[in-house]
Amino acid sequence: MDRIGTFLSQHASAIVANLCDLIAINTFAGNKAGQDRTQLMLRNLMPAGYALEIDPQTTCGDIYIYSYQAPGVQPAALHGHIDTLCPDDPAFNSASERNGRVYGPGAHDMKAGLVTLVWALRTLAHLGWLERMPLIVIFNTDEETGSNNSKRHFLGLAERQAQLGVKFECAAMNNTLVTTRKGIARYVLTAHGQSAHFGNLKTDKISAIQEIGEKIRLVESFNRSDGQVAANVGKISGGLAGNVVAALAAMEFELRFWDAGIMRDTLADVRRRIMQPAVPGVRLELEETSLIAPWQPTPASRRIFEMARAVGRDMGLELAEEHRGGISDANWVAAAGIPALDGFGPIGQGDCTQEEFVVRDSLFQRIEFAVRFLARFFNLNSAFEIQKLT
Repeated sequence: MDRIGTFLSQHASAIVANLCDLIAINTFAGNKAGQDRTQLMLRNLMPAGYALEIDPQTTCGDIYIYSYQAPGVQPAALHGHIDTLCPDDPAFNSASERNGRVYGPGAHDMKAGLVTLVWALRTLAHLGWLERMPLIVIFNTDEETGSNNSKRHFLGLAERQAQLGVKFECAAMNNTLVTTRKGIARYVLTAHGQSAHFGNLKTDKISAIQEIGEKIRLVESFNRSDGQVAANVGKISGGLAGNVVAALAAMEFELRFWDAGIMRDTLADVRRRIMQPAVPGVRLELEETSLIAPWQPTPASRRIFEMARAVGRDMGLELAEEHRGGISDANWVAAAGIPALDGFGPIGQGDCTQEEFVVRDSLFQRIEFAVRFLARFFNLNSAFEIQKLT
């Protein structure tokens, strides 16, 4: 067994325990206390020598940015999000290990990825290589709600001259790396009608709920059979009682796109059509809560992906390329003009369910892969250096 394998074998129990400890802390979107506790746990696991910047938050956990500079070398950025979509339910928030899998809310999205990131750094420190790798590490707490508070840190990586961004979201069961993600636009549409007692109504209804019903059909009509546009109304609210004409109603909806041009043209059409009331007398307000462009590969990111696949093959892994419909902060990194890769975490599935899991052995496999990938990226893979690993 080489030095990497020996180190990971010696710390296998601690690595799994760290994952279970993270799972046990609820970090649902907006749970600032749980997210801040998780940041402190990760801080205790981070190797020494990193400068720490804390960006305080009020509606979510504080954002932590670690950095280490090396003279004359541009840094790489490693990142992962702490927030999840798992509710704070005692029956839901527990970790278990069975049949070679670690189960628990947020295990796959993306607490196992956080463990992979910090233990890759700890392994590199053990090898004596970390001090030769300029890195920026970002743990944000608002990815699931669009990264509205943290996106400036990802866009700011260009000013920090980062030459690569690596996201540690977990991989799919067929051992993937993510090279492409959809873009997304999220909105809240509010309809203002006129309240009235339905039983005594002598005029036409000016119903906010009726208007929202019409707009649900409109939004859903933008779904395309070729998959280029996906639309969904995910939440509706409004009304007082069955015998009252609704004065207020709202809906939250989103659209997703693979192509930036289709996204631009479709959103212009959506905004134009959705602001035309179907019910006379209704007033409409549209709020754009998130807008993230699609992430498409560039020649530079393709070269880095092929390098990553070569590292995998050296380990006996065939890493499949994945185009993932969900968005991530890799979209923001790519928007900053920086080559991006995603899916560096372990394999698993079942996000946001009580059967969410990661494959235990893939946790150690992906830590080793991240170590070897960063070594290759920073040109620490000469014959002499490889001999030092064995």
